[in-house]
Amino acid sequence: MSRALLQAHLRKLEAAGLISTRLGISSEGKAMRFYQVTPFALHLTPETIAAAAPTLSLDTVHAWVARCYGTPAPGAKTRPAPSPGSGMIGS
Repeated sequence: MSRALLQAHLRKLEAAGLISTRLGISSEGKAMRFYQVTPFALHLTPETIAAAAPTLSLDTVHAWVARCYGTPAPGAKTRPAPSPGSGMIGS
């Protein structure tokens, strides 16, 4: 995971109230941002599960796994790798 992607996810977690940050100084004297998990509880009830179920599908779960782990979703068409010197950057 790139540093930029990590920072984007940390900002989203902070906006959701799941983590908190504080600025501090490292032992080398550099300014650093420190992250801490905010205590929270998630109460699952049959009603909350039933409300969430319609938003889930195997396609969305496979797409999430592919984004997180860089593996293609089952049955997904993959792009061929760019040829050397084509000027294209593979992603």
